[in-house]
Amino acid sequence: MSFQGQQEVMAALVPPEDSTKSIKDFNAIVESILYFNPRQTVQFEIVVKNVDDRSEKVRLKWLGQRNISGIKLGSKLHLQGSLVQTPDSNLITIFNPKYDLI
Repeated sequence: MSFQGQQEVMAALVPPEDSTKSIKDFNAIVESILYFNPRQTVQFEIVVKNVDDRSEKVRLKWLGQRNISGIKLGSKLHLQGSLVQTPDSNLITIFNPKYDLI
């Protein structure tokens, strides 16, 4: 991939400046894990369901990680991070959240 292509990929991963942000601290259960092709961008992505508000789903993205030890389907996590609404998804996203396995 060319340097120009790498810049375009990184630009797509960075949340837009005008997106609304709010910090949230909550407990959640991992509902799905998305694995990427090794030739694609290095990121680890999961979707969790908020334990306190069962209807809310949040997408978590760790940039620069292919996997995070201990996180699997059904794992319970305590999460903290800035909520961002990105144009590419209906789900609220948290990039590189702080987390604890519980």
